[in-house]
Amino acid sequence: MFESGQVLQDRYQLQQKLGQTMAGRQTWLAVDFSTQPNESVVLKLLAFSVKEIETWLASSFRLEAGEAKIAAA
Repeated sequence: MFESGQVLQDRYQLQQKLGQTMAGRQTWLAVDFSTQPNESVVLKLLAFSVKEIETWLASSFRLEAGEAKIAAA
């Protein structure tokens, strides 16, 4: 997972996590070192753990199975 202070691609330093979804997407306030002066930017990142992927796949499968039952009715 990402942490405050972490530098990505030798360019962005993560400052503060602004949000996170169940699907693993994270939004961060960061500093862009490639600009002069350094500017604050917002980054949207994908961060998946194996457990998050398994949970998402299981819930997606249940949803699709439910949709198939409705369509057949």
